[in-house]
Amino acid sequence: IMHAGVCLGTEKGKDIIPDQSLALSRQLADDAYPRVELGYADAINYLRKEAVTLPEDTPRGFVLLTYRGRPIGFEKNIGNRANNLYPQEWRIKSSHVPAEELIIKN
Repeated sequence: IMHAGVCLGTEKGKDIIPDQSLALSRQLADDAYPRVELGYADAINYLRKEAVTLPEDTPRGFVLLTYRGRPIGFEKNIGNRANNLYPQEWRIKSSHVPAEELIIKN
């Protein structure tokens, strides 16, 4: 056991920053946060902790990013840009991106 339970978030000023473990939890309700579906290139950029452009109609505040319907993490949309909340220590460090996406079937 790495840890018991799911960390909901960290208090920072007036906000509670949602934790990455909450994004990956199966217990998170589908309607808890607005969701934005990312394509392959944007999902890789997010996992590298790089900037991801959100659609114009994305509501302000915390947004759950998904790839192929599965949650990958949070961003905070502040209007003209968004802050990537993916943990720094988890980011992809390699600059190599496979030409085609690898699909693993269950």
